[in-house]
Amino acid sequence: MLKIGKGLVAACAATLAAAVLISWLPQLGRESPSRREVAVFRPDTAKRLTGGNIVDALIGLRLSDKIGRVGWRNAVLAVDIKVPAGEGDPGVWFRDVKKLLRMSFAQMENVNRLLVRYMEEAPPGAPPHSSGAMLFAIDARRTDDWVAGRMDELDAADPVTDDMWRKRLRLTFAKGWEERFGPIQPATIPPSS
Repeated sequence: MLKIGKGLVAACAATLAAAVLISWLPQLGRESPSRREVAVFRPDTAKRLTGGNIVDALIGLRLSDKIGRVGWRNAVLAVDIKVPAGEGDPGVWFRDVKKLLRMSFAQMENVNRLLVRYMEEAPPGAPPHSSGAMLFAIDARRTDDWVAGRMDELDAADPVTDDMWRKRLRLTFAKGWEERFGPIQPATIPPSS
């Protein structure tokens, strides 16, 4: 019986020592001057996009609609935006696209390609994890000529009606867009004088 009692006391002492050691670990991390505070839910003026700051960077944009999925791999940022079925304003959507373009190519140094898809949310009663129709997608690249010299022209641009901006953004309208807004008509570009 005495052997069992000594073993039990030793196990309890070891458990208590482990609990005290574990409770001290967070304190040790705070004293380290090499640890850097990470911005969570507050704007950060980062110049490089990472897995550690991607959430903060996107939250800081204050986009009008929900972000459905985000991918960050090999300097390619892919963002899916979810819009309510049958609702939304293309003008607002393209203002948000412009915010994403500026963040990717004017603020961040290491985003080489931006892929954005606007998707309708699945209708009520749809199976879980099903997605609605795609409305449109863009594929912009840092190496595109307009990124370096014409980023400021984005404010006045209307990619829905301007063929030049459709080409610059590699803008693709999907069947979901046509079902909601009708077919896309080619824009008329006035002849140069």
